[in-house]
Amino acid sequence: MRVDDNNQKEIIMNTTELAEILQNAMNIKGITKKNIIAAYGHNNVNKAYATINNILGGAVFNETIMEHDMMKTIIKLLEIPEENIREAVKRDWLCAEEEEEAARRSIFKPLIYAETKETRPSSITMFGLASGMKRWKIIELPLAIANIPEEEQLEIIREEIKDHFKRQEGVVPFFGKIIGYRYQKTYDTSYLFTTEGEKINGDQGGFIVPEVYVTLG
Repeated sequence: MRVDDNNQKEIIMNTTELAEILQNAMNIKGITKKNIIAAYGHNNVNKAYATINNILGGAVFNETIMEHDMMKTIIKLLEIPEENIREAVKRDWLCAEEEEEAARRSIFKPLIYAETKETRPSSITMFGLASGMKRWKIIELPLAIANIPEEEQLEIIREEIKDHFKRQEGVVPFFGKIIGYRYQKTYDTSYLFTTEGEKINGDQGGFIVPEVYVTLG
């Protein structure tokens, strides 16, 4: 823990390679956040502090961060080779993706996903507020379904699809017409079905259900 130029105590979280490289360079050169923001020259100081706090606080970025004026200012002020920073950003991103996949695998449950004519909702806000993905597009299945005989699985899937299609009258709100279904048996396997519940092809591989977030305030 240290006290910066604003006399505010803060915990330095070196939770990414990028944050660690930058913080070490700042410590060696005796450069503070205040110095960086002064060099950055942004009119909105609060926004500038928020940006640098994200960078130094362990947020994970893709390579587009290299084009941000704040990052360009930091690299110039700390005299760090740009390629070193770029490679650190790449490794952090890869590490984050691996952690996300591990988390998704740990909570995976078999499901049926309604494929629709439109791939994006006409109103993301309204769809999100209505919990539409879970309410209208996903049919949750018991964990044990993957272990029962295939013919029994297919019969269960067929009935679930037919019931969902009838209940929805062939339409998902904000997405439009249902054109088919995807049965995700395991994290790494999925199969496409018609709206009548008939299997139409072989294993399509893993599938990540799209997520819709709504932030209020």
